[in-house]
Amino acid sequence: MRVCDFGGANLSNANLRDTDFAWANLAGADLSNAYMFKANLYDANLTGANLRGADLAQTYVIEADLTGADLTGANLAGARYSNATKWPEGFDPDQAGAVLLQTVVEAP
Repeated sequence: MRVCDFGGANLSNANLRDTDFAWANLAGADLSNAYMFKANLYDANLTGANLRGADLAQTYVIEADLTGADLTGANLAGARYSNATKWPEGFDPDQAGAVLLQTVVEAP
């Protein structure tokens, strides 16, 4: 069950710093150029989301599903992810600056 549904929402250029999107549905949402510094995307559904140019620095993408998301130009420096995080095909989170957590903790 998803806590909140933002599927297909237009959140382009939004200031979403520190926003708690844990367990949220953001499938197909437009988050292009959104400022999401330190946002919590724990187990969020971001399939097919537009994250072009989004600032995802230090976000929690632990167990998030980013399958088919567009991360072109997104800043993922220091973003924390787990082995259960699903990335777009061919995307290398380590090369993008994300950090793999070996032990998963509860959502902040």
